[in-house]
Amino acid sequence: MSSYFREVRDRKIRGNREYRIMSDPQHELRIYLQQELASRPHGTKGQLAKFLGVKPDAVTRMTNTDPGKETRAIQAHEFERIRQFFNDAGAPAGPIRDAAEIQNMLERIEGLSQTNVETLLSMIQQLRRVSAAEPSRNQPDGQSEPASVHRESTP
Repeated sequence: MSSYFREVRDRKIRGNREYRIMSDPQHELRIYLQQELASRPHGTKGQLAKFLGVKPDAVTRMTNTDPGKETRAIQAHEFERIRQFFNDAGAPAGPIRDAAEIQNMLERIEGLSQTNVETLLSMIQQLRRVSAAEPSRNQPDGQSEPASVHRESTP
């Protein structure tokens, strides 16, 4: 085979490979994940792995784009969690309601140990229980109760 034909063949193979990579949604997700991790401080990959409930090497495989390296597909539910982790989904959908959501939020705070997270979670849950047990302090017309009770003067 002449060198011209080999060059044309190789160019065609490279072109197909590049097209496949550009049109592969997994590749685009991997690039997004790489960029997000690169823009964050050291240790973010481990925090993301913990947030997703996977081992750190699973996140590494999710980011691999090199054909010679082992990859791991990013599932749709994982991508939603990844966006949530990077706070890329925009404003929160609503209030944080359960202990798991509170714990996930606390675990994302840099510098808190697991003991700190557990202590804060316990305190928040206790405050929520106390708040739920307290009677409403609002009057029927929507105005707050006065700080001191109004007393009628006696004649």
